[in-house]
Amino acid sequence: VLAARKEYRAAAAAFADAARRFADKAGADDPAAAARLGWNLSGVLTDAGDPAGALVQLERFLPLGPRSPEPFERLAELLRKAGRGGEAVPALDRWARQRPNNPAVKWVLAAEVGRTDPDAAHRTFSTLARGADDPALFRVAVRHYARAGRSADLLALLDDLFRAARGGDEPRVRGKGASAD
Repeated sequence: VLAARKEYRAAAAAFADAARRFADKAGADDPAAAARLGWNLSGVLTDAGDPAGALVQLERFLPLGPRSPEPFERLAELLRKAGRGGEAVPALDRWARQRPNNPAVKWVLAAEVGRTDPDAAHRTFSTLARGADDPALFRVAVRHYARAGRSADLLALLDDLFRAARGGDEPRVRGKGASAD
């Protein structure tokens, strides 16, 4: 409620107090719940314009192994807002290696790599998409292609997936810099 009313200081204080209570060994003694509150607190601090503080809280949450792309997208965004954009790809790569069975971080890593190498992102998305069935993951790719102005690559990816789903040829990676057959 406080965050919705843009009372960021009060909201941050409430989340921080709750996190302390959950982490207190004499109290709730639930460090996982305290870490989950880090996700909420990172959102409040992001909205309040405190990317450095938001990063601290997000880094408390990430070890819980979130399976959705949003926390990893927030990580990259906060690093950029904190003037540490060059750390986004290495940080996401570390998470991807630590969590090899977490597709969300791989998709966000591909999108982040795509900021400087859209062809590499396209090749990675083409590989990742073959086994994906989560719409949230495809939204990561769609946002990447829209930001990069590469709608033709997105359509080529979808065409390949459709052809593969119908039992056609193995998907072919196409796009700028890739062979078209």
